[in-house]
Amino acid sequence: MQAGIIQAHKLPPCSSLDPLKPAYALAANVDLVVLRLEDGETEQVIVMYGRCQHRSALMADAHILDDKIGLRPSWLALYL
Repeated sequence: MQAGIIQAHKLPPCSSLDPLKPAYALAANVDLVVLRLEDGETEQVIVMYGRCQHRSALMADAHILDDKIGLRPSWLALYL
């Protein structure tokens, strides 16, 4: 690949995404999180930057609670 050229990557098909379950994707060497939302008959797919701003952890490992996406606190992982 030549310097300065961004390569296109396919995102996972919508049908392969579980509703409200973050999925990982990579485009132009940038981690992404893909989230499928369902609201009655309406369906949306949201693509966001895939790293936590605080810990740089992958947001694809996050969970959905109400209307928020979040990672388990790192101290909690020590007790599981």
